[in-house]
Amino acid sequence: MRRRFLGLIRDLDELLATRPEYLLGPWLDRARSWGATQEEGRLYEWNARRLITVWGPRDSPLRDYSGRHWAGLVAGYHLPRWRIWSDHLGEALATGTRLDAGGLGRALTEAEESWCAAQDRYPDRPQGETLEVARRLFTDYASDATGMSAGGRGPR
Repeated sequence: MRRRFLGLIRDLDELLATRPEYLLGPWLDRARSWGATQEEGRLYEWNARRLITVWGPRDSPLRDYSGRHWAGLVAGYHLPRWRIWSDHLGEALATGTRLDAGGLGRALTEAEESWCAAQDRYPDRPQGETLEVARRLFTDYASDATGMSAGGRGPR
């Protein structure tokens, strides 16, 4: 189940990447370009990353305030956070212990801060064809949604 859920997030990122209005690359590229120096451009990019994710300082309670779902952001930022959450929850379930909420929060904060400080580049042009990706994903997920195989022959 965990693998399927994390795969769904990757697939969402792939679908988003087919549309120019859902690309993270242009947002970061523009922010960087406004800097008069390389250092200033880096600062603007750091701020642009924070604005669409953690919003404020390290301990801000406004996490995910803007809630954007852009290609690159979904796979590069949200997917690692979901992976951390599922690792912590899986460990608690496997050991029969309580979820260590403090440890989970610290791990999430570290991942968020690391992403905000990164300088990864993201595509500024769509990747793939929307209809082709959507058809493939529909086929992949149709049986999950209906309990039927993609060919309509009943449960898998």
